[in-house]
Amino acid sequence: MTGQLQISDDDFPVNPQWERECDGSLNTVTSLSGKFCPGPFSDVQIHAGGKVTVCCPMGLPRQIGVLEETGLKGLWNSAAAQKIRQSVLDGSYRYCNHRVCDIIQRESLLDYEQLTSEQQHIVDRQQVILDHFPCSVMLAYDASCNLSCPSCRTGKKCFTEGSPEHAESKRLTGLLKKDLLASDHSRPLALNITGSGDPFASPVFLDLLENFEWEQCPHIRIDFQTNGTLFTEQIWRRLWRCHRHVRNIAVSVDAATPDTYAVVRRGGDWGRLMENMKFLAGLRRDNKSLFIRFNMVVQQRNFHEMPQFVKEFLGTLCDSVKFFFLNDWGTWASRAEYERQCIWKKTHPEFQDFLRVLRDPVFNNSMVDMGDVFEYRQIALDPGWVRRAGGGPGAAFPPQAARSRVERYLKTNDPRLFRLSFLLNPVFLFQRAGTLASWRDFRHRFANLIRLLRLKSRQ
Repeated sequence: MTGQLQISDDDFPVNPQWERECDGSLNTVTSLSGKFCPGPFSDVQIHAGGKVTVCCPMGLPRQIGVLEETGLKGLWNSAAAQKIRQSVLDGSYRYCNHRVCDIIQRESLLDYEQLTSEQQHIVDRQQVILDHFPCSVMLAYDASCNLSCPSCRTGKKCFTEGSPEHAESKRLTGLLKKDLLASDHSRPLALNITGSGDPFASPVFLDLLENFEWEQCPHIRIDFQTNGTLFTEQIWRRLWRCHRHVRNIAVSVDAATPDTYAVVRRGGDWGRLMENMKFLAGLRRDNKSLFIRFNMVVQQRNFHEMPQFVKEFLGTLCDSVKFFFLNDWGTWASRAEYERQCIWKKTHPEFQDFLRVLRDPVFNNSMVDMGDVFEYRQIALDPGWVRRAGGGPGAAFPPQAARSRVERYLKTNDPRLFRLSFLLNPVFLFQRAGTLASWRDFRHRFANLIRLLRLKSRQ
């Protein structure tokens, strides 16, 4: 229960490395009473040095502790974690960056009538101490990667055996293994590898995937975040022990053409990537519960390829696409170069071109997640929407801007909501008939409906 927590806000200050710049046009949402965010009650992320956060450190830049011998179980109900959960239950969300969190900005927080029975129990009892293990664990402490994308780093990093970084990564993984083996096998657990580099460039993560006792943990599902260039058929065969655990694969592509790819994915090989993605598409055909998403970090160098990105890959090589804005991780050659890439800023000389690109109807597809770009597309389609929303880009979104039922399901993974949506409207994927661009689009949406049903059945 809540109680009086013996910890002040100063005891877990904002981590400056996790702060994300806003251009001043984003408004702060001040009242979120009656809204629930499941993140602090279900997710943890492990970062460099063993720092542990609940939810995304960009939107919630506070750590709940450091992973040591007590493991995640001890940190999960730390005083800092309780304070964060309390801020959700009282509706203040005072530890969250309202201007950065796209869940807050897009009004995607759950209304109380949308809660699962477990979430409703938490709200009714104002429960900040949880008796269950996290439902999702992201590994973000090994920065090994075979690429050096300008939006992420200045050079390649690989924590090879014998290096201090490798030793630290191996130590944290050892602690994590104990937590995974001791976790409640009756509850599904998603293991996200990785939020800091590429899983197939890390010797430590490869060893985990290849040699962990997966057969003892049938409840664990693996979500990959990868650039795809190392995800070869040979690697896949090598990792045969964890095949049945792999659920989602998110591939950072960032381009629709080889020329742009060579710039934004420095060190990558377009031909090899496409070959690997065709192999993945084959896995997807054989394993109907496998879900593949392509990501694009939107910037001045690639925004004009956004429509082509959707047309080229959605339905053929992937099930969904998602767009993000880049961050300033201190990796750009200069501050001026970073500013040149911030195409979403109203002061950018190509901002109007950016809005014109966003008017393309291809983005109407329900399997296109506009992510950070959502608000700007609303403005591109209807400038008057800004006034009705009550502010500029980043203002609180009006109810009519809520996402479709299938997108909400994918975000919350709420089986009750999914069943209700399906029973009330068996063709809910097609409820906006005007967004169906072609017979191929119809077939693609129907195929994804079947895929979602199979995925839910497997889970």
